[in-house]
Amino acid sequence: MPTSWMADYEKLGAHTTRVEDLYRIDTGALEFKLQYTQSQLEEAKMPVPLTERPLLWAGVGVIMGGAAVVFGGYAIAGAAN
Repeated sequence: MPTSWMADYEKLGAHTTRVEDLYRIDTGALEFKLQYTQSQLEEAKMPVPLTERPLLWAGVGVIMGGAAVVFGGYAIAGAAN
């Protein structure tokens, strides 16, 4: 067997090792991304608690504002009498 073939074989072996290492790194990164995406999906499926809904707090603010106006009007009317 010619020595140039042996040198090519050694280069091919080193290249194969490098490709295997890159494959392991890539598959590890993809597995991590898959697990992260699955956890995000599970979190998104969970219902939002009532106290974390902005519409609830907007409604509470409107009711509180209306109550402040009404009771403020009564207080001003009571002070005038």
